[in-house]
Amino acid sequence: VIDCSKDPATDEHPYKEGGIRDSWVGRRAYATWKKGVTVKEFKGKKYREANNNEHFLYRIGRGEVKPHTGYILRVSYPDNVARYQAMHIKTGRNYEGTGFRSGTAVDDPKGNYPQTGEWQWFDNIVFNDDFTFGYKGSRAASGKHGFWVAFHDIGRCYAPEFEAGPAAGEIRLYEIPDIEKHYPVIRKPDGLPQRILMADWERMPDRVPYDLARDARFMGLNMISPVFQKWVGHAYMKTRVGFSVPEPDAWNSATKLTGEDNSEIYEKYLAATAKAGIDIAPRFEYGGSPALPKEAWVIGPDGKIDPCGRFCQWGANILHPDTWKEMETLLDDMVGSKIEKYPHIKGLLWRMRNERITCSYGKQDVEMFCKETGNTMPEGDAKKIAQWASKKMKNEYHMWWYGKRRDFLIKMRDKLKSYRPDLKLFYYNWDQDGWNLGPTPNGFNKPQDWSDYYNVDRAGEWYKRIKAEQLKLKDADYLNIVTNFGAMEWNLHPELFKDVKDIYLFAPVHWRYLADNDQYLKYFRTGSGMAMCDMFYYEEKGRWNIQNDDYQTSEMTPGGQGFSMAHQIMTLYHVDANVITFTTYTYGCGFADDHRRFAQAYLALPDIKGTVVEDAVAAENPAAKDVRVRTYESANGVYAAVVFKGMKDAEFEVSLPLAGKTTVTDLVTGAEIPAVEKDGKLVFTVKSSKMELNSYLIK
Repeated sequence: VIDCSKDPATDEHPYKEGGIRDSWVGRRAYATWKKGVTVKEFKGKKYREANNNEHFLYRIGRGEVKPHTGYILRVSYPDNVARYQAMHIKTGRNYEGTGFRSGTAVDDPKGNYPQTGEWQWFDNIVFNDDFTFGYKGSRAASGKHGFWVAFHDIGRCYAPEFEAGPAAGEIRLYEIPDIEKHYPVIRKPDGLPQRILMADWERMPDRVPYDLARDARFMGLNMISPVFQKWVGHAYMKTRVGFSVPEPDAWNSATKLTGEDNSEIYEKYLAATAKAGIDIAPRFEYGGSPALPKEAWVIGPDGKIDPCGRFCQWGANILHPDTWKEMETLLDDMVGSKIEKYPHIKGLLWRMRNERITCSYGKQDVEMFCKETGNTMPEGDAKKIAQWASKKMKNEYHMWWYGKRRDFLIKMRDKLKSYRPDLKLFYYNWDQDGWNLGPTPNGFNKPQDWSDYYNVDRAGEWYKRIKAEQLKLKDADYLNIVTNFGAMEWNLHPELFKDVKDIYLFAPVHWRYLADNDQYLKYFRTGSGMAMCDMFYYEEKGRWNIQNDDYQTSEMTPGGQGFSMAHQIMTLYHVDANVITFTTYTYGCGFADDHRRFAQAYLALPDIKGTVVEDAVAAENPAAKDVRVRTYESANGVYAAVVFKGMKDAEFEVSLPLAGKTTVTDLVTGAEIPAVEKDGKLVFTVKSSKMELNSYLIK
C-alpha cells in the first residue's frame, strides 16, 4: 500500500515528480508560477494531484512482485470534479496506458457523465515481466523490484473541459494467485452462435503472449487480435510475402532484451492463446508489400503513382491481379497453414492503418470499368484517362470501385472459408486514432482561437466556443459526415454489404455524440449484423518526457466509476451489436469489474436476431426512456437483454408477452429471480446499476 499523501522523503517507495514537459508553445501551455503536484483533502482523506502539465510516479511492489503473475493495481481517487485521469503503468517490455475521463458539463457532446461525489477505486489488471523500466526509460531493471505507476496531467490546453488532472489517495497491489481460477463465469448460449467481445491494439506484439492471453480472459474477452503485419513492410511471422522481419534490437522489434526471433512471435501467440482458452483473429495492416510489382500500384487522378499512404508513397491496387496474388499468399501463411494446428483461429482483422487501399485510375483500371459498365474508353495519355475517370465519370466510377472493394473483401472471406466454413473477416476502414466527426481546431479555429487554444489561461474560453459549435449538430449531421467524406476511400458504403454474411465492418465510436446516436449506428448494419469498435484516442503530444521515455497512448474509459462501458451500453441500446472490439495503442483497460460484468451479460446472449419489445417498461417509470428490451427465441428458451443507459441506478418492472413461462434466470449471477404472470404477460423486476446490460434466460 502506498499512501500518496505522505511526504515521499519519509516513504520507502521510490518516487519521482516532474514538469514541465517540453512544448513547442512554450510557457503559454502552463503557469510558471504554479506548482502542479500538490496534496489536497476531500471528505477527511488526503490525496496527491497533478496539474499544470506536471506528473508524479511511484514504484510499487519492490522485492515482492513475481514475474508472469496477475495483479490487481488499485488506485483510490476522489470523484469530486471533472477529472482527466491519465496514467501509465510501466510493466515489463511494454506499458499499459490507462485512465479515465470523468464527466464534464451536462450538455457536453463528448461525455456528460456525473461524478459520484465519493471516493472510488480505479482497478487495472497487471502482469509484470522478468524485467521492467528502470533508469531513463530503459527496460533493463529486474521485474522483481516492482514497476512504476505514473500519473500525468495533460494540461488544460489539451483538455480544457476538465477541472483537474489525475489524483491518487492510495495505490494498492494485490496478487491474484492461480488467476485461471478467477476468470469470470460466462454462461454461453449452449448450441447457439456466440457473440464476439474482443480487443485489438496498434502497437507491435511485444507483450508476453501467455500473460496477455490470461489478462484478456480475466477481463472477460473471448477473442484478441494482436497485429502481426505492421505498417508498410514488417511482420512478426514467417511469410512468403515480401515483408521483412525486424532484427531483435531494431526500433520496431517486439523482442528487445529477450533474444527471441521476431519471426516466431505469431506462432507463440497462437500457442499461448490456445493454452489460455481464448480465440484469436490475427490483425494485419496490408497495403501492398515491398515486393509488390509497380504495375500493381495505385494510379492517382493525375495519371501518376498515387502517394496515398502515410509512411509510404504508394498503395496496392485491388483491381490488379498481383495484389490478389499477394493477399492470397498472406492468407495462406497466416491462416491456411495454421488452422489445423490452431483451430481457435476464428478469422482475420484487416485494418487500414495507413490508408493505402484507394481508388486507382490507371489505363487497365479504366478499361475494366468501361468493359463492365458499357462506357466508351476515353482516348489520350495516362493523365487524360485518369482525369476522365476521376472527374467526368467521378460518381459512377467511384461507385463501381466501391463494389470492387466489396468484391475483394468477399473474395478474402471466401478464401478463409475454404480453410474452414465458420471463419470470419473483420474490416476497419480508417487510419486515424480516435474518431472525431465534429468541429476540430484545424477546421474551426480563427487566429484568436489558436491563440486561446495554446494558452493555459484562455483554453477554457476556446472550448466553450467549439463546444457551442458542436452542439449545433444533430444526429443526422454526423451520419451525413460519415457518408460524405472528401477522401473517397473513407466512404464505407455498408449498404453494399446488406446481404453479405461473415464480413464485419467495424463502426468507429468515440465520444457520446456517436455512441448515443441511433442514425449513425444503424448506418453500419450489414448482412452480418453490426460490429462496433470503441476507438480509443492516441495522445502522443500529451505524454512525452517521463523518465526520458516516450509514452504515446491513452486507453482511457469514457467516464468515471460506473461509466467505463458507456459506449458499449449506448450502442446496444440503439443497435444490437453482435461483435464489439476496443482498439487501443497498447492493450489494457481499467475499471476491471465493470468490464468483466459486461462480458458476462453480453456473451451470455446468442448471436441471433432479436426483437425489440415495445413498452416493456411502463411509461410512467422515470427510467423507461433509457431502457431497451430485446428477446431472442431459441431452442434453449427465450433470451432477454435489458439495456439501461441511464445515468443513475434504477429499479423498474419488465413486462414481456411470454404468458406461460415460469422461470427467469439471471445469466450474470446464475440465480433464479422472482417473476409473476400479470395481464397475460410475464413480469419481473430489474434493479439496474447505471449504464448496465442485464441478460436473462426465460423458460
